[in-house]
Amino acid sequence: MNPDSPLENWASKRSIFIDSICAYHATIFEQMSRDYLRDEVFLFNDEVRNTSFFKKYSNRQGTYDVAHLRRDDIANSSYNNTCVQGYSVLSKESYFKAFRKYGFEPETIQWVSDDYLGKWHPNRRESNRGGWSYPVGSEYMGPTLIFDWLPDFIKLYFARTIFRANSSFSWWASFLSPTAKVYSPVIHRQAIYGRDSYEEVDYEFVEGNHPHWMYGCSDIYFKEEVESLKTRWPTRLGRRLTAATSDARLFGWYVRRLSLRR
Repeated sequence: MNPDSPLENWASKRSIFIDSICAYHATIFEQMSRDYLRDEVFLFNDEVRNTSFFKKYSNRQGTYDVAHLRRDDIANSSYNNTCVQGYSVLSKESYFKAFRKYGFEPETIQWVSDDYLGKWHPNRRESNRGGWSYPVGSEYMGPTLIFDWLPDFIKLYFARTIFRANSSFSWWASFLSPTAKVYSPVIHRQAIYGRDSYEEVDYEFVEGNHPHWMYGCSDIYFKEEVESLKTRWPTRLGRRLTAATSDARLFGWYVRRLSLRR
């Protein structure tokens, strides 16, 4: 089964487990319950809750604003010319335009990034960096840190506002967050850094977490949102929408049309 094929990734199956680091197709999410994932699946265990950083940001939840800057491999020209790469480098100026657009003072925004070289995020905090391997995943770093990325994830999770990157990391933090209002970049074109050019791409931010983090992919909606959309359309269009959910691009078109009708 190809998890990224909308004709295969559910296909009337009652139970499915998607073991793919490329499982990003919008149709995967259409069959998942948003509330079930938030309330029953993605819950922090006691080990996470007992870390100092979890307690720190939990005590500050809903009081600070964060921007996530995705860099690391996507800003590595050597990697991009020898490995498969699908991410563009979202320009930092795009964030500042979004801050101004939505009424935020740039100096009040806190930053989270994987810019280990400090080119775009020079005052990034130093931290231990763990390894990663498939199918194990991230290296366990002990009970005080757990995973090298977890403090940044928790910081995003408890924020009042998240300016998300073109990244599944901050997409999931935004989706799970109990406190954050989210602004996301709309990835309308692709330019691989160091392969196509050394360009940082400007993208416009919009309110909401629905824009996909990958170029060429439709917006993400969960089962509850899909069902709600179906009931709000006239019967004939509702039937067409039911059939159209196997085609993520067409579904995205219906959603955009619905937004215009509000």
